[in-house]
Amino acid sequence: ITYKAAPNNSFADDFKVSVEGKELTDGVTVSKEKDNVHIEVVFTMTATGVEVSGSAVSFQSETEPVTLQLIEQGKADVFKETTVSGGTKSGNKYTVDYAFTEVPAGTYTLNVMKKNHVTREYTVTVGTDPVKQDVVIQLLGDVNGDGKVNMKDWNRVYAHINKTELLTEYALQCGDVNGDGTVNMKDWKRIYDHINKTELLW
Repeated sequence: ITYKAAPNNSFADDFKVSVEGKELTDGVTVSKEKDNVHIEVVFTMTATGVEVSGSAVSFQSETEPVTLQLIEQGKADVFKETTVSGGTKSGNKYTVDYAFTEVPAGTYTLNVMKKNHVTREYTVTVGTDPVKQDVVIQLLGDVNGDGKVNMKDWNRVYAHINKTELLTEYALQCGDVNGDGTVNMKDWKRIYDHINKTELLW
């Protein structure tokens, strides 16, 4: 911005720039040339964030909602939370879209939850572009992710106990049906009772 002094007037040598009575210093450059004064103001604008979105796949119920939470790494409080339900049915699974808007750059944990399912965590890195993150959660006891708890899952748990085919990561969590932090004969028996309908998991 260039200001020209009125006739027979000039700008003071200590010309200052103020807004509503508050002097601006950061990012402000003032220079004088004869009866003109030049003011350059540099604004740093911070984007409000980008969209994090995707599809959420779950099982069993179309009406039971899926809850998704974004938590910034290093913090305990939930930054954003959304609940979605319905969606598209294909066989025994349901797919519904979700979206978080105005997510600032950073690294986040995305928690995905639904009744009778095992909570799953995803790591989401947000930059300057929208992020697409599809998610899948499985029923408690459904270690192979086919949306059912049957003899296939029972055999997979047995193979893990015998150390012939170990379960890892999320499948291991799905196999820990009694929630004691390990997959052993107790879980194997609980899954067997569920299959026989003598003691259902959910």
